[in-house]
Amino acid sequence: MCLKILGKVEITITSLTFDGVSSNISMANHLGADFSVNSTCTYFSHPVTKKPVNIIMDPPHMLKLIRNTFGLYKIMFDSNNKSIKWDYIDKLVAIQEKEGLHLATKLTERNINWFQKK
Repeated sequence: MCLKILGKVEITITSLTFDGVSSNISMANHLGADFSVNSTCTYFSHPVTKKPVNIIMDPPHMLKLIRNTFGLYKIMFDSNNKSIKWDYIDKLVAIQEKEGLHLATKLTERNINWFQKK
């Protein structure tokens, strides 16, 4: 409805940016975007102008979701099926704290203990 009203008064909408909660993804899918694994259709056609409206998932929120999932499951696998362990992050932060050095990672105790900060 909102897109139709904006389109009728010639306001150009080129993208929508939001976090990755299921209601937002469901809305984008309902409008015509497709976030399935094998799809690259991350846009939908504007209901009035028919021009593409790109969906952008907010990068800071997406990074937090990845961090939270990684911290919860403690292991992820790369495209070569090699393990990436949360323990590596714990060890890196411990070394940085001990040595008083903080590499370009900017990781701190707060980042690895995110679950205690909610």
